[in-house]
Amino acid sequence: MKTIYLNKENLAAYQVLASSNVMAIGCFDGLHRGHVKVIHSALQEAKERNVPFSVMSFFPHPKTVIEGKTYFQYLMPQSEKEKRLCELGVDIFYLVEFDKDFAGLSPQAFVQEYLIKLGVIHAVAGYDFSYGSRGSGNMETLKHNSGGRIEVTTVEKVEYKGKKISSTRIRQQLLEGNVEELRNLIGHSYELTCVYSECVLTPDSNFTLPAPGHYEVTLKNNRNSLRTEVVVNEKSVMLTSNKQIPSWLEGKLTIVWNRQIKDQRGRYFMNIQETNQVHEAYQHLLQAEKNKKSVAPLTDLYPGITIHDAYRIQMQSIDQKVKDGQNVVGKKIGLTSFAMQKLLGVDQPDYGHLLDSMEVPNGGTIPMDALFNPKVEGELAFVLKKDLIGRATTVEDVLEATEYIVPSIEIVDSRITDWKIKLEDTVADNASCGLFALGSKRLDPNGMDLTKIELSLYKNRELMNKGTGADVLGHPATCVAWLANMLADYDVTLKAGEVILSGALSAAVAAQKGDVFTAEFSELGKVEVSFG
Repeated sequence: MKTIYLNKENLAAYQVLASSNVMAIGCFDGLHRGHVKVIHSALQEAKERNVPFSVMSFFPHPKTVIEGKTYFQYLMPQSEKEKRLCELGVDIFYLVEFDKDFAGLSPQAFVQEYLIKLGVIHAVAGYDFSYGSRGSGNMETLKHNSGGRIEVTTVEKVEYKGKKISSTRIRQQLLEGNVEELRNLIGHSYELTCVYSECVLTPDSNFTLPAPGHYEVTLKNNRNSLRTEVVVNEKSVMLTSNKQIPSWLEGKLTIVWNRQIKDQRGRYFMNIQETNQVHEAYQHLLQAEKNKKSVAPLTDLYPGITIHDAYRIQMQSIDQKVKDGQNVVGKKIGLTSFAMQKLLGVDQPDYGHLLDSMEVPNGGTIPMDALFNPKVEGELAFVLKKDLIGRATTVEDVLEATEYIVPSIEIVDSRITDWKIKLEDTVADNASCGLFALGSKRLDPNGMDLTKIELSLYKNRELMNKGTGADVLGHPATCVAWLANMLADYDVTLKAGEVILSGALSAAVAAQKGDVFTAEFSELGKVEVSFG
C-alpha cells in the first residue's frame, strides 16, 4: 500500500499522476465494523472494475478545525490505521491535511479537486458522510456535484443492539471502562500503542485511554506477548505487579485491552492513583495515629485501591516523618509465610520502612498506650555492609553484602480496627510495622545454614510456637533478595548500614499489658521485650 500525505501544496502533483480508481471516503478513526463495511464495499467495486482501490481520510480530525477543539482523543494511531488498511487490501491511502482552507471548500470544489482530478470513478462512504463547507455536501449530492462522472455507493449504518456503531459510541464505552463491549463494535479487542519503562506504560496523549480502573491486558511487540494486569489513571498505565517481567518488555509496545476487573462484590475497581484521594487515605491513617483510635480499612473506603496506591500512601507517611526529623534505618519484609500469603490472596511478600523512632532496646518495656493491637514475631535481621542493588539479586548476593545477622523481635501493629486488613491495607499502613528490637549477638551468615536456625517464641515463659529459617520462603535471604529486586524497579537501593527484618519464622502472637516476650534463636541467643 502506498501512503500519500496530501495537502494544497502537493495536490496538483498527485493529480497529474492519478489513474482511475474506486475510493472509500471517511475519517475511519478506530476502523470499527461500520468503517470496515464501507471498505469492503469499495474493495468489491474496485475488483469488479479491475482498478486500484484507494481510501481517503483526514488529519487532524475535522472537529479540531470545525469546532475549534485544541485536543482530540483518537481511537487509533495513524501508523496502526495504515497497517490495518493495508491488511484490508487498500492500494493507495490518501491522508488529507484538514485545515481551515480545506474546511472552507465548496462541495463542488472538493469533488472536483480531491475526487475527479485524483481519478475517482466510484466513491463509497457511509450514509452520514458529508463534505464541503459546513458539511453542505452529502452522499445524495455527490453524483450531481461530479456532473455524473462519479458513481456513488452509500453504505447504510451498521448497528449493534439496535444502536448505530460509531466512533463516538466507542469513546463513550471507553469512558465507562467497557472494553469487553468494544469487540462487538470494532470486531476485535481495543488496542493502543505505548512506551514501557519501569512498570509504567505511557500512551500517546492524543489517544483514548479506558476509564481509570483495573484491567486485564495483553502486552505485545512484534515477537512476544504477555498477559497481565494494569491499573489506569488519567495519564498513564501501570503494571499491578513488577514480578517476572520478561527482558523483552521494554520500549514501544501494544496494549490489548481484554476486560475490566471487578472486586469480590461485583464492583469495578477504580484506582485512586495521582488524585487527592491518596492524600485523603494518608490523612485517614494519620488521624488514627494521632488520636490512638483505630479506623476502618482503606479497602472499604476506597474499593478500587491498588497495591501501587497503597505504597504511595505508605511513602507519603514516611516522607512526612522524615521531614519531621525521623530517619529511615532499614526495611521490614512481611507476608513471608505461604500461609499468610494464601490468607490474603497474594503470591509475594510486602515491605515497610523502619524508622529510628521504632527501635526499642533489647529487654526494654513498651507502653501499651503507644500501640493499637500489637502482636509479636521473631525474625532474623540482616545488617548490610554494602549497598545491595537489585534486578538480579540472588541469595548469594545478599549473604555477601551482609555484615552480620542478629536476632530480632518485630512488634507488628495495625491502625485498622481488629486487624480486618487486606493486602492494600497493610501496605498503606507501612506493612503493619509498629516497633522492633535487636539482640546483641552478631554472626557472619556466610558459611551458616540459615534455614536450620530455630526459633522458640515465649510469652510469659510459656512456649507459644516454634519455627525455622526454612519457614521464611525457604530461606531468610530469599526475602531480602526479593526486596532488593522489587525496589530496583523503582530505582531504590538497599543501603549499607540498613537493618532488614527478613520475615517471621513463626506465627505472630497477640500482646497485652504485662506480657513479657522472649525470642530464643539457636546460635544467636535471645531478644526480649515487655509491655507495660
